[in-house]
Amino acid sequence: MTPVRIAVTGHTNVGKTTLIRTLTKSNYGVVADKANVTEIPEETEKPQDRETLYATFTDCPGFTEASQAIKYLKLIEQKAPEDKIKEYFEEQDLIDMRFDVAAYQGIEGSDIAIYVVDLDFLPQTQHNHEVAIVRLKQQNIIGIINKSKKSTDEKENKKNQQRIALWEKFFRDNNIKYFVKFDAFWDQPSKINEIYQFIAIFLKESNDTNKYDLFRERLQKFRISQNEITQTAADYLSDCIIACRDYKGVFAKQEGYNEAKVREEAVKQITKYFDEFVIKVTQLYKFRQDNPSTPLSPTELRELAFTNKDDVMNGAKTGAKIGGAVGAGLGILVGGVVAAASAAITLGAAIPFALSLGITLVSGGGAVVGIVSNLDNCFAISLTQENLKNIAIFGLADLWELHCHGFGNKLEDQGIPKLEQDDIEKLFSEIEQYYMSKKIDFSNKNKAQISEWCVKFLQAQDDWKVEG
Repeated sequence: MTPVRIAVTGHTNVGKTTLIRTLTKSNYGVVADKANVTEIPEETEKPQDRETLYATFTDCPGFTEASQAIKYLKLIEQKAPEDKIKEYFEEQDLIDMRFDVAAYQGIEGSDIAIYVVDLDFLPQTQHNHEVAIVRLKQQNIIGIINKSKKSTDEKENKKNQQRIALWEKFFRDNNIKYFVKFDAFWDQPSKINEIYQFIAIFLKESNDTNKYDLFRERLQKFRISQNEITQTAADYLSDCIIACRDYKGVFAKQEGYNEAKVREEAVKQITKYFDEFVIKVTQLYKFRQDNPSTPLSPTELRELAFTNKDDVMNGAKTGAKIGGAVGAGLGILVGGVVAAASAAITLGAAIPFALSLGITLVSGGGAVVGIVSNLDNCFAISLTQENLKNIAIFGLADLWELHCHGFGNKLEDQGIPKLEQDDIEKLFSEIEQYYMSKKIDFSNKNKAQISEWCVKFLQAQDDWKVEG
């Protein structure tokens, strides 16, 4: 049986492809800040190739001339004679409407259409015509008010709320009863569940039990696949924390070591462990996003790793090499100070901050690095619980970014909006609160226990329950 087919439509450059990336957690398509990057309908899934995905998405070209195209397409629907069509439309008109016609064709055969609007703009007559084109082929429409991100600026927030109210009225006026305020770049991952729920409701209302059951079954497979990634990533972080915990540096005094130099050497080694973790987990997520249809067992997932060990410490270079399609390039909040990631790692470079941390990684911007024992002939150093906590928090932040965000952030010729400082503060605050509520003594926990602690935080960001 063919999977559920969902046509994603909307005016040009409103974020349709980005939305598909976010929903499918894949690096599908080309995203750029310009009109009609998607020129012909292109499916992100073929039933025979995407066994773990829950639907076939059709990424439709953006509408550009809907006010003119709706007249033309109504004549097509009425099977008007060609000579009558030529009375109203010249050859240039057909060229101008080619994207609208391609979108109309892409909607055909769909089970549900998603209509995306951009909060940067106000509803206009052309948007009514766009919905009318969608309705020629599909009555089940879910509205997405994209880029509905809360701003730190009070005036900007007020303006956004006014625009949201206008778009909500627009959807109601166009008899679109299910719509979601969403930001495909940075919104809460659990909001995706609202979209899943509306899809399920439409399928259930259509009385197509097979399609409804298939959607739920495939979504469950997709959830299991994502959970396997999460577990493997958490295992990587657990390995990193244990390696840091077990690190015992011993340095001979006769070789010129003092306490400061000992701490410096410890930071180098711990940063190396963390770099290795970041690169492995980035490679893991990138592989899954680039190959969403490739079935891999948990064992095979864990075996994914960098083959070139020389790349491990070459942070900026490595980030540019493997990370262009993953991640969002967070800054780092440490002790109230936002420290930017390496300038060589642009937003979307997938190694958002770890490779430029230095002493900050271990110290958290204030804590002393390690406990140094001044012995007769040498210094010995090991990390404290506070150091391990900081490493765990930074690791969870990195996993959060790869787990929840960044799927639409591969702009070919434009910069990408960075997380604002308040977003970063909120992220680290949430992780800190999680640590305080579920304190874990890293000094005596095994790999499975630390992994479970990491997984619970990441899974708390998602909500996979689908109601019909």
